[in-house]
Order: sequence, then C-alpha cells, then structure tokens
Amino acid sequence: MKRLAVIFSLGLVTAFIGRALRVPEIAPTPISARRASANLTRAIPRSVPPTRAEFAPPAALSPSLRQTLRILLARWNTAQTEDDDERGEVQRELIALLADDNAAEIARFLSPEDRASPFGLAALERWLGLDTFAAASWLAEQPSATESQALLVARALLHNPSAPPDTWDRLPDSPWKQVLLATAGREIADTDPASGIALAERMAPGAARTDTLQTIAYAWISRDPRAAARWILSLEEPALREPLVAVAAKAIAITDPELAITWLGAVKSETIARETTASVAELWASRAPAEAAAWAEQFPATETRDAAIDAVARQWFQTDQVAADAWLSGLPDRERVLARLHPAVVATTDVD
Repeated sequence: MKRLAVIFSLGLVTAFIGRALRVPEIAPTPISARRASANLTRAIPRSVPPTRAEFAPPAALSPSLRQTLRILLARWNTAQTEDDDERGEVQRELIALLADDNAAEIARFLSPEDRASPFGLAALERWLGLDTFAAASWLAEQPSATESQALLVARALLHNPSAPPDTWDRLPDSPWKQVLLATAGREIADTDPASGIALAERMAPGAARTDTLQTIAYAWISRDPRAAARWILSLEEPALREPLVAVAAKAIAITDPELAITWLGAVKSETIARETTASVAELWASRAPAEAAAWAEQFPATETRDAAIDAVARQWFQTDQVAADAWLSGLPDRERVLARLHPAVVATTDVD
C-alpha cells in the first residue's frame, strides 16, 4: 500500500481543486448522523408560535391545569396503542393549553417520558421561542434530555439573531450538550460549514466530535472543494486530519475515482486506509468495474487488497455476474475471495 500511495502534496490538491470544480456537483451520500437528524425533523410537531417578544413571567401552574394535564396525558399514553383518532384529539387538546405564560412551567412539570412526546416537544418549542437561553440551559441539566430536544434547541439557538457569540459556551456542561453541539453542527453543515466546524470544535475530543467533523467535511467538499481542501490541509493533528482526508476521498470518488486515489496516499492508518480503499473501490466499480478491478489487483497481498477486491466483486456481481465471475477466475485467490463474499453470491458461482 505504501509503495502504491501517491505522494499527497499541495500540487496534487491543487489539481484536485481544478478538476473537482469542473465535474457535476457531488450528490451527498447520506451519513448516519445526518439521516438521524432528518428522522428527528419529521418527528417534531409544530406548536402555535409565540405571539410577542415581550411576555409575562412564567406563572405557577394552577391545580386545575395540573389535573387537566394529568388526565389528558394519561389518555394520550393509553391511546398510543389503541386509537390513533383518540391520540390526535388528545394532542389537540393538550396543544390548546399552551400559552406564552405557561409553556416554561408545563415543560418543567412534564415527566421525562411526557417531555419526549409530541406535546412535550411542542411545549419546549414554545418556551424556546420565548426565552431560548433559559430553556436550553434548563434542558442541558436534565439527565433525560433527548436528541429530538437537541434538534429543537439547536435550531432555536442557530436562528436567534440576538444570541451572544458565547451562548454555546455558557450552557452547562453535560453529555447532552455534546449531543446538542453535534446536532447544531450537522444542522448547518450544508449552508455554513465554517460555523458548523466551530461548533464541533467546542465538543470534547473523541469519536463523536470526529464523526461530526466528518459529516461537515463531506458536505463542504461537495459544495466548495477549494475551501474544504484548505481547511483539511490546515489541520495539524494526524488523528483528526486522516479521517477527514478519508471523507474527502469518498466524496471525490463519486465523480473522480482516480483522483480519490491521490487522497488515499495521505492516509497512514491501516484501518482507515483499508475502509476508505474499499469505499473508493465500490464507488469506482459502480461506474467502471473493469478499471476498478485492475486497480484493486495492483495492491500487494494485504488486508487492504482483500477489502478492495471484495468491494469490487460485490458491486460487479450486482450488475454483471458473468463478467465479475470471469474476472475472479483469473485471480490466484479466487476461492478465498468467494469465501469472503455473501453466501448468496457464492451460491450462484461455480468455485470448482
């Protein structure tokens, strides 16, 4: 792998920038974190927005309102598994109880389970619209805070023009705050990657922070490869730079697999190189399987070669089983490759 790796230099990156700007826009590949964010978006209900910026201080909930909430929430929890129409009616009755002067107290009054319900999210959204920082700070201290709530808070803070620059730093530190920062960073990855990176860099070092930066890097490479390349090259920490280089290679491979190989030369970690090589090989094989196969064969006998060969084989078998089998027939390790593939592939192939 080391002999085959192309030297990663500013000259090659400049070539990448020039070529990348001439190809069609890269279609973003869904990343698990972004997919989860999209799912959360669909789950969040819309409540009646605040009617004014100035509002009365939160009032303690009256005994009658508390009792009404308990009754309706009990009906909601029962209706979840019994009657969708009843559930919809209960939710409408609950939403009707929300007002500017009680949203905060209702959010505090709800149990963690009810706070995670559509009504609980609506109450939180109402509170966030009235006093964003107070609602966010209170939620950051709750051990039961969820990703759905993080998405609501992230959007409220991101779209609050009056929020001071240090708002994120002033929030209480907690595991959920890490989720909030990651969610906010992903939320603006497409529109403002530089700000998304600034949010991710506030996270504690670790896998979650790296994953968030990778998500943002992929979006940035897709939209502005020149700026994204400059940022990636500016990173001095190899443990962070290499995963981002790997993401760049995957993004580039969608439209220019040969150029993606250039980026692979900068990856020194065997684990990252193996996984990224397999991804590039699969993307290349979806467009030009014979060329991808020839490239994969050039690797020395290592786990990286196995990963590349397997990726090409799996992709090629899906589109042209006869051609893929003919290629495998010329490999000295054909039987081992077949043994590593999915049983469904092996079952349709003569290994004798």
